Amino acid sequence: MKPRERLLRIINYLKRPRAPFIALFCALFALTLGGMTAAVILLPRGALDYALYALSAVGLGYFVYLLVTVFVPKTRSAVVTLLDKNDIIRRMITGYGFRTVVFSAAGFIINVAYVALQTAAGIVGRSAWHFTVAAFYVFLSLIRGTVFISAKRVGDDPARQAGIYRMCGYMLNLLPFAIAGVIVLLNRTDKTFKYADMMIYAVALYTFIRVVSAIVQFFKARRHGSLVIRALRNINLCSAVYSLFVLQVAMLQAFGNGNSPFANALSGALVALVILFVGVGMIVRAHRTGGVES
Repeated sequence: MKPRERLLRIINYLKRPRAPFIALFCALFALTLGGMTAAVILLPRGALDYALYALSAVGLGYFVYLLVTVFVPKTRSAVVTLLDKNDIIRRMITGYGFRTVVFSAAGFIINVAYVALQTAAGIVGRSAWHFTVAAFYVFLSLIRGTVFISAKRVGDDPARQAGIYRMCGYMLNLLPFAIAGVIVLLNRTDKTFKYADMMIYAVALYTFIRVVSAIVQFFKARRHGSLVIRALRNINLCSAVYSLFVLQVAMLQAFGNGNSPFANALSGALVALVILFVGVGMIVRAHRTGGVES
């Protein structure tokens, strides 16, 4: 066998290794990491350190390759096979529309709980800010609930779904006026709230994940034929971008010098424009298609 053919054979084997080789490699990789750690702690810096560094780097690269190509796909396949035995979970995995409705229902419940929390905080702290945040999410919950109730009535009728889509757009167009009122309240009273200790970091991470997920699902839903599904995803996007505004206000309190009228006005205006863009787009889409999707 020629050296080139032997090398290609080794590379092909490394691309699709068998279980015994994977187990041996993982054991050797763990020993290499342990040896490198021991050498750093116990021995003076020398050639052995650099050799172990190099082996660890190569091993880490191949370990990541195995994770992506072997471990994750096999684990995902096993989990999907196990979950597929349950009818509801199978519909969650395979049905985008069903999954959207379930997550939107969960979001509705979370919104109601969040409204209750903000209302209680407003009563205890006598804070107008908490009441305004609660009022905003109450209105979002009403829009989402209206879509849920109407969706059961209209079924799969495209024309009637367009009516729901248009109505949802009109309701969303009222939110920018509410945001304008919130900005005025913030800048006049100079009072908001602070998250306790490290909670601001957890809220920031959650908000970031929520916004990214909402944007991805917003564009993904555009390929879906049901206007009800699109409406639910649009509401979710509006809720997520408003949470960015709330986070910005809280972060100014935590890390800045209190309220910044300019920052509040700028971020609030951007959020209001996004919501207005979504609402107007829904109205235009509903009128232009007349309920008939292309």
